[in-house]
Amino acid sequence: MTNATDDSRTVLVCQGTGCVSARSPEILAAMEEETQQDGTRVKLTGCHGFCQQGPIVIVEPDGVFYAQVATKDVPKIVDGHLRNDEPFERLFYRDPTTGEPVAHYRDFPFYSGQRRLVLRNTGQIDSEDIDEYLAVGGYEALRKALSAMAPEEVIRT
Repeated sequence: MTNATDDSRTVLVCQGTGCVSARSPEILAAMEEETQQDGTRVKLTGCHGFCQQGPIVIVEPDGVFYAQVATKDVPKIVDGHLRNDEPFERLFYRDPTTGEPVAHYRDFPFYSGQRRLVLRNTGQIDSEDIDEYLAVGGYEALRKALSAMAPEEVIRT
């Protein structure tokens, strides 16, 4: 047990349209307030692609996926998971065939069959923070096209 929030953790709160319509901005605000003294990074992300499970909150690097989160659940996630390393099982995704809770999104059939290319960063970076996009190689092809390629090379490519 850590008894204090681990400042290496990041809480990702989905701000895709489906999650926003289910009040994820309120969850983001509550999470920021609840963790402000702890040093945990809380950030909004783009859509995770599993809208029927929203609002979605993911704790990284743990990979724990919380589904259908309500504002009232935030203290339980913070106190249980972030402060005491006890994830809040009631909010885990439930396998539709077995009804069993699945804590980690990497174990969901929905995600395990996907290989994201163009949208590989969605749900991981703050879509409103250009520095995060640059940090994961965003605009690298544009930089190369403008600074290292002749117009003919760009067209061929």
